[in-house]
Amino acid sequence: KKYTLIAVKVERSGEGAPRGKFMELGFVTYRAHYVAMKKKQIETILSSLADFAAEPTCKVASRLELFCSTATNHKTKKWPYTFHFKNSYFEEVQENSHCGCGFIPHKLLNKWLGLGDKSTIVAIQIRFFSPELGIFKGMLMVKPGIKRVQLPESMKKVKRSLHPLKEFKGI
Repeated sequence: KKYTLIAVKVERSGEGAPRGKFMELGFVTYRAHYVAMKKKQIETILSSLADFAAEPTCKVASRLELFCSTATNHKTKKWPYTFHFKNSYFEEVQENSHCGCGFIPHKLLNKWLGLGDKSTIVAIQIRFFSPELGIFKGMLMVKPGIKRVQLPESMKKVKRSLHPLKEFKGI
């Protein structure tokens, strides 16, 4: 298979790099995201995930960097810490001074993170990719009385795909 590099995130020491002597020496950590290529061009693959063509050229690199999430599992410390969910767990909501913050039912947050009902976690930072909804980034805070994750416009970084990839499940 042929692989194409689509994004690299550079983290200097102190931002996720190894500790101890490595930090003193100023080591740098690189996180890279590759796509396995078959016969499709990279533009076709990216446009099936989100509408990157609608983004200003100066923003495309930072939007592609969203693929290089630094999320780690809070228990095992393994990276990357990703989930695959159906779009039915999510809904877009009207902007109402959310300032980049969406909402999540407490029960759903605990289920996703493998925590009990008495968990005191009230917010998480996410990167969400869905060809039907777009690419979102921001905080989700626990909100009582809701059934699905609510994503406001202020969290949307890339619009939904005009040609969605059918087999993509969402992350």
